[in-house]
Amino acid sequence: MARPVFNSSRAVDVQFAMTLVQLLDFDETKQLLITSVWKSYQWIDENLSWNPADYDGLEDIRLPPSITWTPDIVLYNNADEQYNREIHHELLAVMHNGLVKWIPSAIYRSSCPVNMANFPFDVQTCHFKFGSWTYDGNKLNLHFLNSTGPNIDLREYVNSSEWDMLSCEAKRSIRYYPCCGSDPYPELIYSVTVRRRTAFYIVVLILPCILLSCLTVVMFWFPPQRPDRTGLGMSLFSSFFVLLLILVQSSPPTSASISLLGIIIVLM
Repeated sequence: MARPVFNSSRAVDVQFAMTLVQLLDFDETKQLLITSVWKSYQWIDENLSWNPADYDGLEDIRLPPSITWTPDIVLYNNADEQYNREIHHELLAVMHNGLVKWIPSAIYRSSCPVNMANFPFDVQTCHFKFGSWTYDGNKLNLHFLNSTGPNIDLREYVNSSEWDMLSCEAKRSIRYYPCCGSDPYPELIYSVTVRRRTAFYIVVLILPCILLSCLTVVMFWFPPQRPDRTGLGMSLFSSFFVLLLILVQSSPPTSASISLLGIIIVLM
């Protein structure tokens, strides 16, 4: 559909905001963040304005997005191949002055590079990069919703059992792509910083590692001729190997960052 402006040389001003509802999963192995969000859009559709006095005081209506123009704002760092088939069914609220408000929900699977060097005391920062897929800034001017500004709305956020929310930031930037000459492409970048809750890993990894280290010291107190010294040594080796397997299952297969805890277990 054509852009909702009478003068084709004018850009459509689209205001955008993101509400983070829940952090559903963080797959460090696949470096994939799964979140539930609400997206808020506002823009003026010059084709959808009327005088309420001509329609018995009707000031607003609801329309399905399939019959009118909607901005093609996508998540640039999307990691879900099914996203392009996603169809929003949430209705648009259209005011008599042409103002359109739209709040669709979405489940995003976004790529997020992880740094496991400090696992399980690690802090991760993930980004959501939104922008138009086909319109440059001369046709669609994307910026933050005036009521929220450059922030992520956390009023509906449900706390995660595995991650603590540390901070949320947002900024607007202009990108220029080699394919498109001097055409500017505005994008909104939301950054979420989370810290892992460590209680589970302290019980499963840290405390057993400390206990096995103490037993390793005790083993050297045994006389060399005692047969149970060799048996204890083999048992300790097997236990450290199991801890290393648990750590490997929780870490992505990358050489960019190696867990310090893993290095300690190997050296022991």
